[in-house]
Amino acid sequence: MKQNHKDLDFEKFIHIFNTEGKKAAKEFVSLNTSINYDYFVRLLKKYTGYVYNRTFKRYELPTTIETPFISIEDLFNKDNDDATKIVASIPKKIHYKDPIDALNIDILQDRLIELSKYITISQSSKTIEINLVRLRENGYDIDVIN
Repeated sequence: MKQNHKDLDFEKFIHIFNTEGKKAAKEFVSLNTSINYDYFVRLLKKYTGYVYNRTFKRYELPTTIETPFISIEDLFNKDNDDATKIVASIPKKIHYKDPIDALNIDILQDRLIELSKYITISQSSKTIEINLVRLRENGYDIDVIN
């Protein structure tokens, strides 16, 4: 038969825990109840709104956090003055393509094209195929690294 633990003195436990510490709270639970401390804490969280604040090492009621979403009432009661103003932004500096960056991109593309002649990567089957014969025919030395 399941016992109803709503009659436990949670407020007194919280007061003892917050003022005297965890050791005194454990002693309170062992003297006044027939359940262990961990189960008492689970019941505290179940039947009360208290949560443990790790930074202050105490039990507190959770603060109401403002939701990031706008409520329906605020949406319909919003004035036209609250609308976001649209401001055109004009860039202060016109960016141009750096010739060194273009050169680096061209070099990388050439290298990737060269590698694609010999290497095939299949992401779906997670395999890499390397044509060693073709690499050797075109004058490449091959080193296998484990």
